Amino acid sequence: MAVAQPPPPHFHSLSHTVLRHPGRQPSSGGIDPVSPPAFRELEVTCGHSAVEPERVDARRIVEVLIEPGSYQLWVTFNGSQTHRVDLQPLLQLETHRSLRLRTLFPRISLTPEGDHLVWPGGVRVDTSSLLHEPGAPLPVRTVAVIPSAQRYRPLLPYLQFQQPHTYLRPAPIEPMEVQRVLNLRTSELNQILRGSNVPAEPLLNRLYDLGMFLTGHFAPEHLYALMRRPWRYGQQQHPHQPLLHTMLGCLQHGRPDLIERPCLLIATGHEMPFAHQ
Repeated sequence: MAVAQPPPPHFHSLSHTVLRHPGRQPSSGGIDPVSPPAFRELEVTCGHSAVEPERVDARRIVEVLIEPGSYQLWVTFNGSQTHRVDLQPLLQLETHRSLRLRTLFPRISLTPEGDHLVWPGGVRVDTSSLLHEPGAPLPVRTVAVIPSAQRYRPLLPYLQFQQPHTYLRPAPIEPMEVQRVLNLRTSELNQILRGSNVPAEPLLNRLYDLGMFLTGHFAPEHLYALMRRPWRYGQQQHPHQPLLHTMLGCLQHGRPDLIERPCLLIATGHEMPFAHQ
């Protein structure tokens, strides 16, 4: 029978190591009262950590942004993915028809657990429906699934693959860069940022993409006047809302889509996937 031999004198067990100040013995209480704190007895326990790593719930919703002029949402989950979803199919359901109200749809919020989108009056959309899981109760249409760093940037796919390739600065985009590419005054950009419910980072990214798109199709020296002259598309879509009748007005009142849609249609022949209100 094999018998375990005791370790040699120089062996130190890694399961319970005590580091002490060299040349001193601990007092009966286990701590040398004359040793400085840095050299007091320190126990190092090896093996399994007493604190288990926190589990990441990839199904938990951490952010939701409304796509302007539509019934679409950019829903970001804890697993660093954003789903762009279209809730228009829900409007046919008796339980969700109230979302047709333009004053109600923007009043979206999250439950504390991050498992439902909720609106005043009790309208809800669950995570299972957003992710199209088996047995999901609601018909939600997924437009795209993207990394969360690319959320709220509908022009980004076009900018990434157009020829010649457009150099895109890494996020986060600085406000001065947005001012430069869109020919905006500081007060104008501040008004755009203050008038939006979207956090500054994704909004600046989207504005920068729009500026890169416009400077790729219009001479930079003409962009200042273009932003401020009458914008036909805004006039056609909202004839009774004069604040949306210029490009600058569209940006200041939270409707960049009124610039992006016709520009992309001209450039590619395809409309952006918006459900227009």
